[in-house]
Amino acid sequence: LLFFDLLNEPNMRLGADGLNKLHSELIKIIRKTNPDRTLIIGTPNLGQTWTLGELTFPQDEWNIIVQGHYYLPHTFTHQNLAYVPSAMSGKQVVWIGTEEEKVMIVRDLDFCQKWSKQTGRPVNIGEYGVCLNSDQESRSRYLHFMSQQFRAHGFSSHIWAYRGLFGLYDLKTKQWNDQSLKALK
Repeated sequence: LLFFDLLNEPNMRLGADGLNKLHSELIKIIRKTNPDRTLIIGTPNLGQTWTLGELTFPQDEWNIIVQGHYYLPHTFTHQNLAYVPSAMSGKQVVWIGTEEEKVMIVRDLDFCQKWSKQTGRPVNIGEYGVCLNSDQESRSRYLHFMSQQFRAHGFSSHIWAYRGLFGLYDLKTKQWNDQSLKALK
């Protein structure tokens, strides 16, 4: 199977209106040579799930999977990464998996599920993960919870990433992070 992902993490300056216009134009072009190809359509504002409701589609176009990214809470998933100033506390942020931590995530995913049911369009969580600045136990708890929630809500999902700051594989040691892989099962 080959899907076309039209635009990963659309720039916030493009906005929902600009993105919808671009999607409409791209779909017309693609359908000339790939009339039956499944398309992956990302949400506005860097692929945030809360922007699902801002998407519009051609009325006769149903071979689409809508994709959002999920990295909340940022203070945990992106902790102490210089390119995310709001997550720069300089301290280790743990994720215990308390009801208080879970309820906000479940509420967000319930919103996505409701949107999917109302529109008849499938949802894919195209990226989720936790940077390696987090402790392994918290990372494993979070990954396990998130993968369970995506399945429970009927979403397909993809972990970010194979290597690098969020990686499951260490290129230097040539080793998989078995604890994270086990948490994802």
